[in-house]
Amino acid sequence: MENQKDLKPYRIGEYARYMGVTPDFLKHYEQFGLITPSVAENGYRYYPFRESSRLLDCLALRGYGTPLKEMRGMLLEDDADAFRQKLDERAEALRRQIAFNQAVVKEHEVLSRWMTRMEGREEDWHVVELPALLFLPHTNLHTFLDDPRIYEVLSGWTPYMPMVKSCLRITPSDAGPAYCWGLGVREDFAQAYTLPVSSVVEKLPARKAFVLDYCGWQVSPGESPLDKHYERFLSHMEALRLRPAGAIYLTVLFHTHDADGTRRDHGFMAAPVE
Repeated sequence: MENQKDLKPYRIGEYARYMGVTPDFLKHYEQFGLITPSVAENGYRYYPFRESSRLLDCLALRGYGTPLKEMRGMLLEDDADAFRQKLDERAEALRRQIAFNQAVVKEHEVLSRWMTRMEGREEDWHVVELPALLFLPHTNLHTFLDDPRIYEVLSGWTPYMPMVKSCLRITPSDAGPAYCWGLGVREDFAQAYTLPVSSVVEKLPARKAFVLDYCGWQVSPGESPLDKHYERFLSHMEALRLRPAGAIYLTVLFHTHDADGTRRDHGFMAAPVE
């Protein structure tokens, strides 16, 4: 048996240095009962050498992302089967986080290529085959839509931004365009990441579309840009003798601002063509 008298106690700063952590780290783990120093009459904390093994176990669990409130039970109460099950669950959560991070990086690479292509250009257009899209309506510009089917799935979509994007549906009519803000996402991404879908979600099939990319469209203070964006889009289609064969979708990529506060919009608009 180890001789407790031979186990040297260390002051908090010294012990933290030997363990590669900070004094605040030790105090935090102490609050959760994961390490137990002795406190001298003068108020100094002393950490016995034997606590190092427990602390290393805690650091290993931290690598899994295990919450502090779960560590004590895993280290002091769980048998091997329960311990492994919890590690399996943490590993699965890490796999999901890795997949999400990879999707964000891939989306950034697409955005970076778009920004490179648009350097020095305010607009660019092309006719392409667009992939299938899902659109979740959310607001009518002034208020949130009061449809419970939206909120059954909304919280399952928002964590996946920026792959899920802010999207505006514009429905042309003789009385003027009708606007509906919502969220848009490629159907293949939604299926791969099992985004929830209810009957309110609109499914747009893969389609041939006229796409207008815009980079830095100016929005003056107090100005509503939607009509202006809509008119610019239609003017480009008319110049090419094209007409939208359905609703127009404006996808927001990002906004920037000039030094004087002028907003600049960046994104693209798309409408199916026959």
